[in-house]
Amino acid sequence: MLNELNDMQRRELDKHIAIATTTSYRLDPKSGFYKSDVIRADLAAETIKCAAGIGYEIFVVDGGSPSFLTEEFTCSGAHVYRGCGESMGADRRRAMREAAASGRPYIAWMEPEKAPLVHDLWKSAVPLLGGADIVVPKRFSLNSYPAVQKESETRNNKEFEDLTGCDLDLWFGPRAMGFAGLMSFINYDGTHHGKFYGDKWDSVFVPPVLALINGKNVVSVPVNYVHPSEQREIEECNPVFDEKRRAQTENVMPALREVWKNRGWNGGLVPLTRIAEYCEIPCVEYKIYVRGQ
Repeated sequence: MLNELNDMQRRELDKHIAIATTTSYRLDPKSGFYKSDVIRADLAAETIKCAAGIGYEIFVVDGGSPSFLTEEFTCSGAHVYRGCGESMGADRRRAMREAAASGRPYIAWMEPEKAPLVHDLWKSAVPLLGGADIVVPKRFSLNSYPAVQKESETRNNKEFEDLTGCDLDLWFGPRAMGFAGLMSFINYDGTHHGKFYGDKWDSVFVPPVLALINGKNVVSVPVNYVHPSEQREIEECNPVFDEKRRAQTENVMPALREVWKNRGWNGGLVPLTRIAEYCEIPCVEYKIYVRGQ
């Protein structure tokens, strides 16, 4: 099982992983996001320090944080680049391209505030060793989240499963990918079949679904993740963040529905269980999805 990997094997795997992420903390006292930006910036700094300490390379595209903060990220071990400002999706793809240019074969996209995930991130790379294209980590529970976010993400994941047959925790956010999976993200610019979906949050939701439709191995692997309590406290019963959850749903779910509707074949997907092995040790049970008969 996962815990059977020894330290030497883990360290070797860590050398093959690069993290891609984006940041934008304006730290404007007049903004409704000020208090949360302070907390989220601290969590991002923690993520970077932890990732660098483990041995991951981490690539950050920043969309306008104060220079003292980006300098702190750099000093903590991140490669930091200025965002283009074109779109949320464009900056995310830039981070992925920079991570891929490092030469490390496995790219992990994650939101920078998910510091508690860093120690479990390696589990998402294990199926990639066995030929998976994209890995979507799956949380055991959403009980540590603000109530509105928990309800929204649970509902949206359920709708996606009902739509496709895939029990993926798509709304968690992090993804891991090899080169073929990376191309699914890089080649998506917010447009599919001539329709533009915004190139916002859809930039990391639509590509895994397109990969599924195109027969790529998109898999689910369980990880231990507990949402930071300080982030939950600042977002709970906060109308600013409740509105953000609504905007995310309105951006992503219509895109997923239409992309799936236009897949070009009938029926859904069914799961098959696989066991990934690393250094001849059974490591992780995960699900792949194939077309149902």
